[in-house]
Amino acid sequence: LFVVKLLIIHLFLSIDISSGHRPLFRAARDVEKTGRYIVVLHQDIDDETFDDVLRRAVLLSNNKRAYGVVRTVEKAFTVELNPYSLEQIISFPEVDYLEEEQFARGAQDPNLQWYLDRLDQPGTTRDYQYQPQSTGKGVDVYILDTGINYDHEEFEHRAKYVGYDPVDEYYYDDPPQKGRDCQGHGTHVASLAGGKRFGTAKKANLYSVRVLDCTNFAPWSIVLDGLDYVAKTMKEKKRPVIVSLSLSGPFQPAANKAVENLHKMGAVVIAAAGNGKVDACERSPASSEYAITVGGTNISDQLYWSGSGTNFGKCVDIFAPGENIVAA
Repeated sequence: LFVVKLLIIHLFLSIDISSGHRPLFRAARDVEKTGRYIVVLHQDIDDETFDDVLRRAVLLSNNKRAYGVVRTVEKAFTVELNPYSLEQIISFPEVDYLEEEQFARGAQDPNLQWYLDRLDQPGTTRDYQYQPQSTGKGVDVYILDTGINYDHEEFEHRAKYVGYDPVDEYYYDDPPQKGRDCQGHGTHVASLAGGKRFGTAKKANLYSVRVLDCTNFAPWSIVLDGLDYVAKTMKEKKRPVIVSLSLSGPFQPAANKAVENLHKMGAVVIAAAGNGKVDACERSPASSEYAITVGGTNISDQLYWSGSGTNFGKCVDIFAPGENIVAA
């Protein structure tokens, strides 16, 4: 029992114990939670008492409903509580303790994409798990690319139009695309960032700033317009963002300066090293010291050279899977 209690303490961030109250186990801050509480009662109470506590708890709950009522393996139920009702139930003498409800996930997935399996472990031996420390919930990721297919099931309504499309403005597109993908690359990139199946941050907010046209190509002025829009949005919202630049071109000082300024405003700018098997220091935005420049590897942890291959060199900050990547 002592070992079990020690394990519980390590699994949760903190335990609240006030005078006359039962212990409340709070989950770690960065762990995704359901918003409900598991109420565990003393094991020796009879069924009549259990039913009475359950009835009172349901009346105090936000939606007048109990979830997961169990009576055999232990005596417990789960309810959605506001601070007042939590305070009431935690004082019930029949209660042993309460805990914030989290999510359970399968231990193994043989269909897990190799790149996700690789990202959360130091070695190449697959353990068929992807267990990030955070889901990205509440994080804003701006995808500067060919747009996003908002209706794709990968995005669960988290992919949105920001209200401005630099390509539409540049070409006076009629009808306007409004950030929608007409090429496929942007949707692919967005799903790697925040898709429910293929994404690394599966609950992040994804915002489309279309800077590449339907041929996956655009003048740098369009890209600069997109970067400027992100800067304006940051000033209005006053919150940091992640900017995805999965694009590359010849060294362009204005583009690198825009990346620098976004960084100084608080943005985390992620840039592709690019393709072509050349020194990334010759390319923008990869050459910017203010971007996190990412090169590509294969399943054997080697630089991938198939096709156009990855760029390389001292301007590359980190390498990540970049070959045979399946996504939306």
